[in-house]
Amino acid sequence: MATKQKRAAGGGRKPKGDFSQVVSPLSIRMRADMREQLEAAANANGRSISQELLGRLQGSFRDDRDKARDPAIRALCFLIAQLAGEVSGLTDTKGRPLFDWRTDRFFYKAFKLAVSQVLDALEPSGEIRPPQLIADAVFEGQEGLINAIKASYETPEVRADMAAKILLSQLQRADPHSDSIRQLPQNHRAKVESAAFGYEDARDDLRIKPPGGKS
Repeated sequence: MATKQKRAAGGGRKPKGDFSQVVSPLSIRMRADMREQLEAAANANGRSISQELLGRLQGSFRDDRDKARDPAIRALCFLIAQLAGEVSGLTDTKGRPLFDWRTDRFFYKAFKLAVSQVLDALEPSGEIRPPQLIADAVFEGQEGLINAIKASYETPEVRADMAAKILLSQLQRADPHSDSIRQLPQNHRAKVESAAFGYEDARDDLRIKPPGGKS
């Protein structure tokens, strides 16, 4: 009588798709009608049930981050997303842009110029003045720090350069799993962790290599 062979560790069908690196198993129960909806959506999107579930879970976290944003920023994100489609212009039979602004330098340049025009059109009127900063007493004994902060607010150009450098650094390095984030106080950790997960998603969507250069 043949004995049933045990599956080797790590054996079995390997996950594919957007979530091919899943390593933490989770068993859940759900209503039958909810599973039917999940299966229908998975079939329509050409994904497995688990891939569909993970995609929708990730989308809910992104929605939470969007809801936390200033309403004007949400509106601007919508306009910029629409602009990417307008820059491509032509679409296929399913309404998808024929040209990719992210990978085609012609359309990337066109998109960049179009975003600049929209921002110029939305610019508020009035004189440009440096903001009033927090009183120096808050930084007592840290003259170097307050001077550096003040210097970064001297002109819009200087502040823009500082903001862009911080953002690009975070885009390359932010790691929601880092020990430095785990050691933060709980009331501060949630916001920093959420932002780090956002940067991680952005790296995936923009096809940027994660920290350490591993793809």
